[in-house]
Amino acid sequence: MSRKPGAIQGADLRDADGWNRVLQLANTVRPDELASLDVHEVLRRLFAEEAVRVYSSRDVRHDFPPDREKIADILRSLGEAEVRRLLDEHGEVSIEDELSNHRYRFSADEALALFAPPTLH
Repeated sequence: MSRKPGAIQGADLRDADGWNRVLQLANTVRPDELASLDVHEVLRRLFAEEAVRVYSSRDVRHDFPPDREKIADILRSLGEAEVRRLLDEHGEVSIEDELSNHRYRFSADEALALFAPPTLH
């Protein structure tokens, strides 16, 4: 079977050592260069032997709506004994979801209700 020169047949094109190489190269940039050089020039200098693509910029948007049920599921997975221990220690259960930047508070009644058997209505 023939292949084109330079082609890697059946190879995974991800760079297994890429992150380490980027860290090593980034450590060579001086603070004065970061302050004075255009971002494209920094990239050209750092990655002179690489094929670098710079994509158009876009605004960063945070969109993590609160999900109290997800946190309730986490508390259920901890088990009633652990939740009771937290309640004894703190009087409530408070969870800070750092990814979504939301804080969830469960009173003792709310936390213990997570372990109540379902009722038929």
